[in-house]
Amino acid sequence: MRTGKHIASRLIYCIGILVIILVGCKQSKDASQMTVGELENAANKGNPQAQFRLGMLRLQGSGNTAEKIAAVSCLQKAAERGLREAQYHLALCYFNGEGVPRNGLEALKWFRKAAEKGDAASQFWLGRAYETETVVTQDFKLAVVWYQQAASQRNVDAQFRLGLCYLVGRGVPKDYSQAAKWFRLAADNGLPDAQTLIGESYYWGHGNKQDFTEAFKWFQKAAGLGEVRAMIYLAFCYRDGTGTQSNRSLTVQWLRNAADRWNLQAQYNLALCYDTGFGVDKDLIESYKWANLAAEHGYTNAGGICEVLKEEEKMTPDQIATARGRADRFIKFNPFKPPAHQWPEVVDIHLFQKALEKKEHKDASL
Repeated sequence: MRTGKHIASRLIYCIGILVIILVGCKQSKDASQMTVGELENAANKGNPQAQFRLGMLRLQGSGNTAEKIAAVSCLQKAAERGLREAQYHLALCYFNGEGVPRNGLEALKWFRKAAEKGDAASQFWLGRAYETETVVTQDFKLAVVWYQQAASQRNVDAQFRLGLCYLVGRGVPKDYSQAAKWFRLAADNGLPDAQTLIGESYYWGHGNKQDFTEAFKWFQKAAGLGEVRAMIYLAFCYRDGTGTQSNRSLTVQWLRNAADRWNLQAQYNLALCYDTGFGVDKDLIESYKWANLAAEHGYTNAGGICEVLKEEEKMTPDQIATARGRADRFIKFNPFKPPAHQWPEVVDIHLFQKALEKKEHKDASL
């Protein structure tokens, strides 16, 4: 039978264990719950989570140079301790020149460390480096390897790039079905470019069975998110009654939306609408305005409209001057700026494919 003394000693022992547990819990307080003072104290003691959290707070803080330099110092310490989140954000700092001089080699080094620990965003950026020949020797097969790892973790950018690789046969055999598969995953995750491309695959029957109704659905989603090529497709679907009912006014509406965003094909077709009175009241001044804008920015077909309007004396010199004045005001006050590169015209997915193969479309790279 246990004595009172024995019971008392056991009770003291249990209380001691409880105190140790409580103290330990306090010491291992999650960094996300710490105050700035607590984070600084824990960071100084070498806690990588605290160093990372403090670095991110400083990075998102006032924005002054000294604060950003201090942020990078915190991220560096956490990254060197192997924290992959810190490694990724440190890579971004070197990539963007935020708090440190811009350095592609250092960015790549930390992206690689985080990628090897399974960070999907870093795997994507490593793939981009190999695809675009940035810092490293171009290697499409390695790009695909990293895209596949990131895409399998539902990284939407990697899913999209992987789809493009299959579309043009970059690092993998050309495969429209695989391209459509990855575009669909990225589209389901809300990426407008992918939604347009999966719409194109249904529209032209590449990688998916031709289905105009399904194509129209995806074009609507992408256009609603501001994707210009989808707006062109919607306009043509409404014009031709493809996948939806024919509607001239909606044709013009979507052409105008794309034209406002500097799509030259849309500007040219909008000029034709005003020239012929398709879906709008006939207006030669507006026709000349849109044709002039498209022609002066490289859409050669549009120049023909201007020449016809002048040579056939459909417009007076004053009307032409008014049209040019409207074009000038459009350029001056339009919140959208002309893009450095125009996507291929909406005619066939093969034109898009050829543009990618010729690297005419310049994406942001490392």
